Amino acid sequence: MIIKKVKKIVFIYWALLIYIILATFYWIYKLEIQNNEISKLKLAINSLQYQNQNAILIQNEKILKNYEYKKSIQYISEGIFYFVLILVIAFYIYKNIHTVWKYNERQKNILRALSHNLKTPLTILKLNLQTLFNRKLSETDISKVLLSSLSESHRLEILTNNILLSNEMLSEDSKLVLQHVDLMSILQKVIQSFQTHPDFQLVQYQSNSTHFMMQGEPLFLEILFNNLIDNAFKYGQNKTIKIIVNDIPTGFIEIEIQDEGVGILHKDLNLIFKKYSRIQTALSDTISGTGLGLFICKKIMLLHNASIQYRANVPQGSIFKLKFLKSSS
Repeated sequence: MIIKKVKKIVFIYWALLIYIILATFYWIYKLEIQNNEISKLKLAINSLQYQNQNAILIQNEKILKNYEYKKSIQYISEGIFYFVLILVIAFYIYKNIHTVWKYNERQKNILRALSHNLKTPLTILKLNLQTLFNRKLSETDISKVLLSSLSESHRLEILTNNILLSNEMLSEDSKLVLQHVDLMSILQKVIQSFQTHPDFQLVQYQSNSTHFMMQGEPLFLEILFNNLIDNAFKYGQNKTIKIIVNDIPTGFIEIEIQDEGVGILHKDLNLIFKKYSRIQTALSDTISGTGLGLFICKKIMLLHNASIQYRANVPQGSIFKLKFLKSSS
């Protein structure tokens, strides 16, 4: 429905623009003709009034021709000015319409992705519950079904947190109520929450610090680590995932989350942290996403006066580097 309205507006816009441009040229042409006719009429009147006074006649003819020339320049200059002004306004309006159109298309794609992302874990949870209810399973099988259910519920939690944060909690004027937190405890808690993931054994954790106190918001920091580790699992192609913590003596801590997956092309680097942007990779068609995860990560880091950077892993994959400032208290 919205697309039809936008198409109608675009059609009316182009029709009006073409009409205004044609009308502008038409009136410039008509004014120029009128100017020539008035000048000819004035010259005729002048020749009748001063037909016996050649000097005055010639002088007046020069004045009238100069006036005609100035008027022509005035009409043409004003015409060019208004034509350029119309084009600038037309471009501005078209750019805004095009932005709205693109945003609407993006919203439709996001709704499809959200529908799929919500439906998949809910369907798996339903099937798992039906399996437990309808079949007699061994303790090993029950454990597998429960682990699968926990993994899907964790996935669902990440998705719902991202939606809530992107639409409500991370507006432009967002302000956090910071508290004294141990960043290492939050990171380890998040890593442990992925224990139910089938590829959890691929995770390698290295740290030269057991505690790192800072001013932060615990829930936001959990969501930050959840998104980055979840991405490493999704795009890591079942290869090693490294989480490296480096406590720097200057009062900072650096955390790197590395995977050996498909990585990101150089041409797409400027899209990494944009809202609703999904980087096109070889796995894009098979892995669903909302385009919110990394956008939220960037927002959370900014709200904590921290930094997040991306660089390519060698020989392939991605590395996200986080840098936090230690609390002064």
